Amino acid sequence: MTINQIQTFLTLASTLSYTKTAEILHTTQPNVSKIIARLEKELNLQLLNRNKREARLTPAGEAFRVEMNKLMIQFHYAVKKVAQVDAGIQHAIDVGFLGTALAWHLPKIISRFREKHPNITLNLTDYTYSPLIEALAAEKIDIALLPDRELDWIPNISKKLIFADDMCLVTRKDHPYAGADRVELSAFKDEPFIMIDPGISKADYELVKAICVEQGFIPRIAYEANTLNNLILMIECGVGFSILAKHMSRFTTENVSFIRIKDYENYFRVSCVWQSGTNACIPHFLAVIDECVKPDHPDQDM
Repeated sequence: MTINQIQTFLTLASTLSYTKTAEILHTTQPNVSKIIARLEKELNLQLLNRNKREARLTPAGEAFRVEMNKLMIQFHYAVKKVAQVDAGIQHAIDVGFLGTALAWHLPKIISRFREKHPNITLNLTDYTYSPLIEALAAEKIDIALLPDRELDWIPNISKKLIFADDMCLVTRKDHPYAGADRVELSAFKDEPFIMIDPGISKADYELVKAICVEQGFIPRIAYEANTLNNLILMIECGVGFSILAKHMSRFTTENVSFIRIKDYENYFRVSCVWQSGTNACIPHFLAVIDECVKPDHPDQDM
């Protein structure tokens, strides 16, 4: 079924005259008849009763007219909306983000987008990880900026890498390993670990646990923190070690050291994720990401 077939049918349904329909559509009467016949064959329905003088809608034809009118209203609205977006006129993008992961890049992206597209409104919401994924899956937001984990179950998503980061062992500054460039995580298998409470962020808890398991041990958990600040404080207090991505060092004090874990360089990936075809403004946002951020190490501009 094509737009031309629908438009021809709706015009005929309005005029109930093949001659008038042909005049309105600047075509011939035989061509109108041919289009309607093909549509009926495709639908396997008789839409009109016709004789030499007039046409009348069948009950199926009347029901089809009602539904196609609704469809064409939506179609013309969509065409108008896309044209407005292309011109940068009054549109909006709902962006959800994980603030701790985007603290370095987000201000640059948002500032540049507003500079380039002042007529497109950005609605920004900071989420924790699980609610952010749920909001994306439920189409409550157009774009999610978040760590690229456990997303494959969401249908029709597309991704753009924003940055990749190294996973680090986090220690007190006075620890003997604090000055090292890299460390073998297995050397710490018997040491106490500080984890985020899985009730607060199951994804962060499972990520750290999975890394330890890959290195051949189950972490000996000494403390479960309910916030990032609490986790950092417990490290400073000497309660134990933790594992965080390198960019998280921006939220810590000078009393904490981040040591890259061997074989986990560029392991933590933060992406822009969206459901394809949901908002025609999304390509503008992606172009600004390309302009502001190279998919490289997050410390490139520090």
